[in-house]
Amino acid sequence: MFRAIQISIRIPLVAFAVLIAETGHAQSVSQAGAMRPVAGLATNDPIRQVAQPVGLLRAELPGGSIRACTAAIISDGYILTAAHCAVDALSLTTIFGHGQESAKFAVTRPIEINKDRDYAVLEVEGTPSRQFNAAKLLLRIPVKGESAFILAVNTDGEQTISRNCSVLGTNDRGLVLHDCDTTAGSSGALLFSANDLAILGLHMGPADTRSNQASAMYSIALESDLIRNIATIRPSTTPIIDFRTVGGKPGEIASDFKRLYLSLYNDGRLPLKPYQVGSFTSIEDAFRSNQLFYGSPFPLELDSIACDVNPNVCTRERVAATLEELKSGVYIRDVIPDTGRPSGMSKPSGGKWSVAPSTSLWLPSIRFEQQRGWVVYRKRAGQEISEIVREFGACDQFDDQCKNLILGMNRNQAERLNRDYTGTVLLPKVSFSARDIDISTASEKGAGPTKEIKPVSSEQTGPLILRASEAAPGKTSQSSDSDYRVLQVPAEASISTGLDGVLKSLGSTASGSARIEQNSRWQPRCNGNEAGPCELDPIDFSELQKRFLDGVNFPYRTLVDFPPAVKTQAKRLGVIDTRLELGHCAFDHLRTANRLKLIGTTIISNPAPMSAGHVPCKWIMPNGKIDPGVHGTHVAGLMVGKISDQSWGLNPFATLSAGQIETTTIGQQVKVSSLELAKLLGNMLDEAGSAGGLDVVNLSMFYQKESITPVGPGGAGSRPRGDPVLDVIQSGAGYWTLFVVAAGNDGEDFTAICDMRPACLDLANVISVAALDARLPDCSQEMLGEAIMGAGCMLRCPEPISWA
Repeated sequence: MFRAIQISIRIPLVAFAVLIAETGHAQSVSQAGAMRPVAGLATNDPIRQVAQPVGLLRAELPGGSIRACTAAIISDGYILTAAHCAVDALSLTTIFGHGQESAKFAVTRPIEINKDRDYAVLEVEGTPSRQFNAAKLLLRIPVKGESAFILAVNTDGEQTISRNCSVLGTNDRGLVLHDCDTTAGSSGALLFSANDLAILGLHMGPADTRSNQASAMYSIALESDLIRNIATIRPSTTPIIDFRTVGGKPGEIASDFKRLYLSLYNDGRLPLKPYQVGSFTSIEDAFRSNQLFYGSPFPLELDSIACDVNPNVCTRERVAATLEELKSGVYIRDVIPDTGRPSGMSKPSGGKWSVAPSTSLWLPSIRFEQQRGWVVYRKRAGQEISEIVREFGACDQFDDQCKNLILGMNRNQAERLNRDYTGTVLLPKVSFSARDIDISTASEKGAGPTKEIKPVSSEQTGPLILRASEAAPGKTSQSSDSDYRVLQVPAEASISTGLDGVLKSLGSTASGSARIEQNSRWQPRCNGNEAGPCELDPIDFSELQKRFLDGVNFPYRTLVDFPPAVKTQAKRLGVIDTRLELGHCAFDHLRTANRLKLIGTTIISNPAPMSAGHVPCKWIMPNGKIDPGVHGTHVAGLMVGKISDQSWGLNPFATLSAGQIETTTIGQQVKVSSLELAKLLGNMLDEAGSAGGLDVVNLSMFYQKESITPVGPGGAGSRPRGDPVLDVIQSGAGYWTLFVVAAGNDGEDFTAICDMRPACLDLANVISVAALDARLPDCSQEMLGEAIMGAGCMLRCPEPISWA
């Protein structure tokens, strides 16, 4: 029987399946939102696509009665429905599709049942998502008054829809109240937003005689790690992280390196490879000469690790670690059995090395890069800036070049460099980073050739076994075929911290990949093939231009009206996006005046050609031909663009630093390294430092930190804690810069946690901007949601247009 039990099992999923259903006590509350057959909708209606994973859940109860509910597929083998639909059932069966194309799938076991939130995640046999797709768990906070609809299945197995209804609000239990009509079989149905197809709630039943109620889906996601990870996080197939030092002084940098090596080594995740050593002087010199360690002093723990993976040329004293040392993580895990220490964990100790010339040593297989970073330093009166800078080591000497760079990054406030100054000052530091470190264990990487190393110590009873790893499928990582990992760990030391423990230990030094999306997904009125109705001659643009200028309340209606201070003291602006068409005619004036600064690998690319017979920059491009992928081009144009005297941005006299971030597309998702995004942003700010820094940077996209999970079944996804982009904005090169960022969740997953970065960051130098379309009610905090910090009421825009 499926009893009402509370189960919380973390299972990595690539997809998710949701089943939604309702018992017979539901009632009709609105004739306007009466149930209609989904089959009656037009074949090109997007709701028909959304309805594919919705099916019937049949529960056989004691006594032979049948309870009918609704269900929707959300992954390969999981469904979501109301908890009361599964309670006390002798058996559960799901049915998807219609007529001859229908298929049955038996429910094999419950994964989570939560009576308080009235939801249940159930496992089904087979993979129904292959035939009927899976519902996308796009979650956000419901907006009072917004249009909604419910997709349900009645007791006859017919898909039905109740539309032209709305969200009425929430009650004191946090349940979503709505007036969508329901019928027998609707429990467990999903309540959708008619505006963006976001899933607002999981239908429960009637609230009173005038309204129905649903459990808020974002609240369910906050309650359930499993659903939250599925809804907002797509685990990759291999645990790959990026690493960066966060400390500024040599001792802090050395500590960051120690944390990296010790955390990975003690959990069997440190990649190794042989290094040829011509003339051995010390293990510290071997690390430094191969660019494997920076900072000072050299940690004793690294000596111990290197000694243990080179037992043929090194021995050391091994004393069992104390309980306090085990709790603090300051221990070295044995990699081969030791008869004198059954615990399998020892204190760090110095190695006794005997290395002949031209010997190969096994050392970490990680490649580091050095770059300049910035740190917000709390200066005290009496401290000399030159001494502090030399301690951080970013400048070889405190010469005019270094001093001018620091002045520029501090907005030329020279008093901050005085001896008597007390307060914050932005100073350069040395930073080290490594991309794409594969932190899989030997068992997770699968079979491969092994190497045995016989120890010289008689206390160690067996050889050290290293096994080669394979490159992660579908991703290029640093790890190559020559990378090895420790395979054999004694049974006595089998306790593992696991991936989550490793990431917790690494803290903010480790970051991962992020989903990245531009804040734009337009629904055009036309397809762009029309010759006239969708295209406007420039003479018709004057009215649209007036409406735009009225909307943003910009005071200067002609270029002549700009005050001399704006023209002569031009601001320095920056924009980062996934695609920038900097060859557009709107930026001709920037290129001519050398006011367009390309950052990193950004190049000048040209926009798509106009239709035959239409001259570029003389006609407005049809809405249907605007590519949402060039949203960054439009943002840059609004900031600094200019097309003769017909149209211009907010400040056409400014200098623009432009950065295009390289992305990787995996399936339907666009991903980027958080470290690479931070590096691009940091370089943009750094290059502008000598000129006084950037005044404003626009990030016209947002990113979500992703979870990683070990290879193989049963691995739990974990999110790296580090966010290098946040560090740049909050306490790095962006400390004195204003960031204007996209706040919308335009078609993206949402939870009440800080997923929409950097818009959700509550920082003094971050402004989150939301644009509302004409379908939404007047601007209010309730509509934007409390998770969007500092978002003001912006203009309600007409359908988008673009100069081409």
